[in-house]
Amino acid sequence: MRVILMRSYAEFPGALLYHGLVFVLPFSIFALLPEVLRLTSRWILAGAGAAYFLATYSLMGYWGYTGGPLDMFFVLDSWSDVLPTMRDVIGIHGLVFMSGLLMLVGWMFMRLFCALLQPVPVYTRRISGRIVGLTVLVVSFTLVSPSYGYLSEQLGSVLSVKEARKIMTTQFPDNSVFGTDSNESVFILQLESGNGMASEGKLTIDGKQYDGLYAPMMRRVAEDGVHFPLFWGNSMQTNRGQEAILCGIANNMGDSYSYRPQDISTKCLPEILKENGYKTVFLSSYYEDQYFNLGEFMDHIGFEDSHHGDMMVPGEDTKYPWGYDDCSFVRRSFDYLKATYMPNEKKFVYLEFTNNHMPFIPREEYASVHPFSSPRNYIERYLDSAAEQDHCVGEFYKAFQEYTGGNAHLLILPDHSWPVGTHRNTFNERNAYNDNILTNFAYVPPVSRRAEFRIGEILDRIFSQTDIIPTLFEILNRTSYPQSFVFALKKESASEEVYEDCHVFTQPYGGGMLAILRGQDKFIYLVPDQIVIHFDLTTDFYEKNPEVVGEDISYDQFIEQYMCDRYRQGQGERVIVWEGSVHFGNEVAKNDWVDEDPVWIRVIGEEPVEEFNIPFAIPLGSRIVEIELTAADMEPGHLILLNGEEVGTSCSTGAKHWTCTVNLEKPYTVSAQENVFMMKFGEEGGGDDFILTGINVVIE
Repeated sequence: MRVILMRSYAEFPGALLYHGLVFVLPFSIFALLPEVLRLTSRWILAGAGAAYFLATYSLMGYWGYTGGPLDMFFVLDSWSDVLPTMRDVIGIHGLVFMSGLLMLVGWMFMRLFCALLQPVPVYTRRISGRIVGLTVLVVSFTLVSPSYGYLSEQLGSVLSVKEARKIMTTQFPDNSVFGTDSNESVFILQLESGNGMASEGKLTIDGKQYDGLYAPMMRRVAEDGVHFPLFWGNSMQTNRGQEAILCGIANNMGDSYSYRPQDISTKCLPEILKENGYKTVFLSSYYEDQYFNLGEFMDHIGFEDSHHGDMMVPGEDTKYPWGYDDCSFVRRSFDYLKATYMPNEKKFVYLEFTNNHMPFIPREEYASVHPFSSPRNYIERYLDSAAEQDHCVGEFYKAFQEYTGGNAHLLILPDHSWPVGTHRNTFNERNAYNDNILTNFAYVPPVSRRAEFRIGEILDRIFSQTDIIPTLFEILNRTSYPQSFVFALKKESASEEVYEDCHVFTQPYGGGMLAILRGQDKFIYLVPDQIVIHFDLTTDFYEKNPEVVGEDISYDQFIEQYMCDRYRQGQGERVIVWEGSVHFGNEVAKNDWVDEDPVWIRVIGEEPVEEFNIPFAIPLGSRIVEIELTAADMEPGHLILLNGEEVGTSCSTGAKHWTCTVNLEKPYTVSAQENVFMMKFGEEGGGDDFILTGINVVIE
């Protein structure tokens, strides 16, 4: 509880009044009730008081244990995983003990309130003693909980994030451009909770510099390829990291797409490779495919062969709370691959380590690889735990080389980082500092292609998880793609002009934050406060000097000013417009006002035609729900199509000047990079000069 007791006591007078009202008001109400109602109301009020106490102390206990407040949206988003997570963190016995303790404490509170609510004559010693007891209760509760109220804070957090989620729209990349006829296999090894700043020796905590090399096997593997000590993660959970790595999804402030894979409106990496003749295999050391709903998620995005620990041998392979031993998992995985797939059969294999997990408890059996024999603080426990995972990276690479002969592409990267205390925070659901975001990355090319790459180099440039798909396909196809960082990997490669050094990190919890990293400029948008904070990472990499550069900034304003260009379209429930030409007969008219929102398209035709097309670009996966037309001198009765698919008809009135809104019966999902909006004239079509003054498309 030390963390809680250190909170600011400047709030104490107000908190005392708050808690006084919370506790005294029910007693006052009870005293005024008729005698016939007191027995029933006594139990109701006692139950309410006990529930309030129990909930508040439970939240305080969570804060004391984890170092940060419980985020109700985190619970609501992952409610089905709450009990399994608690079981994995504190064990079955701990879960049973905690449940029993809560029941006991709740019963004690119930008895306390029942005793305080016993009817007594006025102005007696008993009532005086009860007033003293109630006063002691209020004061002692306020001493422990000097802020106004944990429950009200939780409600405020939920409401603020709920509002934020209404306006913050997920970005789905256009993966339809990718495909390959390559026969080269691809392996991705996903590590768990990899803090690049910690493992690469770039941190100072409590005055002690942690500058050792704490991931030596990762470095050893990267000697056969290219190593990036720092690499941006795009979110803060395993399933959210997999959204970015496997699908390129960014800016998801809602619940993870592993729980709603049907809403993913782009093709993910395994599906693309499967369509191009690859065997797609997902292997995890965790033993439940229901966790994060990963079983359904992996099947949906294109893995045809998915296993969650079922290739392991219980009794022989050590089982920890967060999955089977990583080294044992490596052995069993490659035994399975050898028995199922020929080494030269082209395949995409994604392997998931799971054991370097909060609360980061080092294991005695790996003591020989621990950098700290007696860890004294959080970061040292973390580094000991991470060293165990790193040791198994070495075991993985041996098995990988034996199975493939080195003739496959290998990518190694964590799912997300984990803060280890740079800002007195070791809680992954808080903040958007570099400590929360930075991981590391290694790429090893096939032996036959190593002459093309900068083998053995360690690069300081920082790329991100959402860059992986275009990078991989450029490697496979030797064809340049936007947002690929192959130019950094190869000795001789295409120009980096098509690469935008801009990345997005979402923190959907703790009130909600959106970080945009434009080169070395980092902008963090605090959603509920509508404040923009800037860090210049060239001089303040450890983010000690925040600069407030905007207050009362709406989300739309933040996006307009700071969002990466590649993510600018498709933001929120707003009008989406397009640039380009409109073809009408032999006439070509461009957008009249390209800097306005909305952009009106003006078309003047001199001859009657049967139809006209408007090419436009909207991000792949956007779901169009409404089309609004504004026109003059146009006959009614026209058919509206998108890429040949009928989506609605225009107004049926005979007015020459009209605005028509077509609400689509079902959302139209954009499925190609360049779509065509078409209006076909009916029998009434044609006529004289024609002006289409506005076309607006609204997406959800």
